[in-house]
Amino acid sequence: MRPLAAVLLAAALLSRCAQAPAEEIQPSQLPPYLRPLAGATDIHATRNGDDATIQYKLRACFPANAQMTELAMQIPSYWKPRAESILNPGTPTANSRGWVDYADTSQEPHTTVRHWGGEWEDANGNILSYDFMYRTAAGQSESCELQVSAARYSRETVKTMLAAVPKK
Repeated sequence: MRPLAAVLLAAALLSRCAQAPAEEIQPSQLPPYLRPLAGATDIHATRNGDDATIQYKLRACFPANAQMTELAMQIPSYWKPRAESILNPGTPTANSRGWVDYADTSQEPHTTVRHWGGEWEDANGNILSYDFMYRTAAGQSESCELQVSAARYSRETVKTMLAAVPKK
């Protein structure tokens, strides 16, 4: 499964698994490890029970080294990096493989996507995920607009999402 497909699958499964609609919240209401990085714009944060998500944009050219360093300092040590995707076993996370590039031909204009998708797990089975993405249209210069999506899923939500994933 392509990285973007895994992100979209997780979002769709989360919305289907949710028992009540997510409520918009202020980023300050998020746990510190989910709060936006410095310089964030277009911030959208939600909470649904123990689950929380945030999406925002940053002006940061690839490979966003300063933002990666800031993120690493923001995530407490009790979150342990996962080597494989929780929803797609066998697929490495960015924690173990780094950035990936792929073509998105699903819409016009076609774009090249640079994606970094990391996951962490705590001792209780909760999952923290971060996705950094750049999109560049064919023939355009490299984008310095970084799209960030992050989520904290409770163990219960993770179990529900895993149950909804089609078996191979």
